[in-house]
Amino acid sequence: MPIGDYDPRFYKRQRLGTISLTANVQAHLDAVQDTEHFPSYFELVGTRTGKVLGKFPVVGTNDGDWYFNGNGAIYLNQRHLSLCGISSTRKFAVTDKAVVEVHQPILYIGAETDVVEDTPLYESPTSRTVVATVPAGTKVTVIGMRMGPSEEATPPLLVKTPFGLTGWHRRDLAGGTSSLQIYLCN
Repeated sequence: MPIGDYDPRFYKRQRLGTISLTANVQAHLDAVQDTEHFPSYFELVGTRTGKVLGKFPVVGTNDGDWYFNGNGAIYLNQRHLSLCGISSTRKFAVTDKAVVEVHQPILYIGAETDVVEDTPLYESPTSRTVVATVPAGTKVTVIGMRMGPSEEATPPLLVKTPFGLTGWHRRDLAGGTSSLQIYLCN
């Protein structure tokens, strides 16, 4: 099978199957594994045109549970590329020419993590108004994540404290430091 635009020294392509995305659109699901690093990719390739309808970065090709219902909606449950072990489900819609993400206001996470250093929580994912500061050593729950137009390396996280207070953790305002254990993979 042709590798496409990938360097064959570092990538391996495998066809996983053919799916009916809608009554009129069928696609091959290919796994493109990066054999040296990450990310790897899944691609949906149109059966009639051979064109890539959608390309989806994943940590590895064994990372990703697909749900195809045949009516034009597709769901991919996968680990986030920069959060340790955390997965969420993304929704996509099929058009005649592409598979496009249907951006959700928040992706559910529901994971407990520890606060590594004193961490401010903000009133919204775009706000600079601090509603609380959580001390280091506190166990918090990451309720969800706000996704942008692409998978950001540091998406805003909706956090709930042990007292039930919720606020947004914005790693971008903390200078990129890992204030929550959820960023530390080792």
